[in-house]
Amino acid sequence: MILSEGDSWFQFPIDVKDIIDWLLKRCNYAIYSIAYGGDWITNIIYEGTYIEELSVHTPDVFLMSGGGNDMVGGNKIAVMVSKDKQDNIKYKSVKELDRFEELTGTDKQEIFDGQRYLLKEFHSFLITLKAQYYLILYSIAKSDLTDMMIITQGYDYAIPSLKNRFSLRYPLQYFINAFVDTGKWLARPMLIKGITNKEEQRKIIKAMIFEFNEMLKSIAGNFKNVYHIDCRGVAKGQKDWYDELHLKSHIFKKVAKVYSMLINGEIERKDVIRVVDYVN
Repeated sequence: MILSEGDSWFQFPIDVKDIIDWLLKRCNYAIYSIAYGGDWITNIIYEGTYIEELSVHTPDVFLMSGGGNDMVGGNKIAVMVSKDKQDNIKYKSVKELDRFEELTGTDKQEIFDGQRYLLKEFHSFLITLKAQYYLILYSIAKSDLTDMMIITQGYDYAIPSLKNRFSLRYPLQYFINAFVDTGKWLARPMLIKGITNKEEQRKIIKAMIFEFNEMLKSIAGNFKNVYHIDCRGVAKGQKDWYDELHLKSHIFKKVAKVYSMLINGEIERKDVIRVVDYVN
């Protein structure tokens, strides 16, 4: 029995098979999803629906996906970035990123470059989000569901773009991109702040997603049976993205496969599981 709570990575409305869609194909999973596209962690806590559903269903696994909309909704990124490079930065040199052994040299340089445009408001946002995740996980830890597996995820390195994307494999992609106004989440807020260079935009988002995942990784180690699925790097380029925020179905399938492997005990149950370690 699996309960899922979160956003559109668990509940994309049309044309894309999301993580839950792929997991539903497993005949041994009974999944009850209360996720919906556009949901915020703030709303999840305020509404508290997950508390009631956990009590009613007492699932074996609780899946969480949230925080992305809190970060990108309402042009919020425009509040957290600057067109001018900042002096007060987290990593003073690229070498300080050497402790993250999974990063390539290119990753380190791009994350270092991107973080120089991040304002203190972004780091304050992460602290708030961390506190919200702690609130959810701590309340569960104090309940009777101490043996329940909890799995979080922190998205992949999204690519800002105002263009409506098109591919023959996804004939509705162009029209849905136009309908949802893709570009409003990542690219447009940075244009508002005068950041027009596409490479700079991409590096900024990469730095944000890097820190977002590192925050969730730090939480996983503090709770029993909490595991973090690290999706970074599963998308190889813009062709793997359906729009600014969502992977294409066949890429979501790779992520779902690792979820399933973890749930089924087919891979080691460690605090952090990197998708790229198990799929091509």
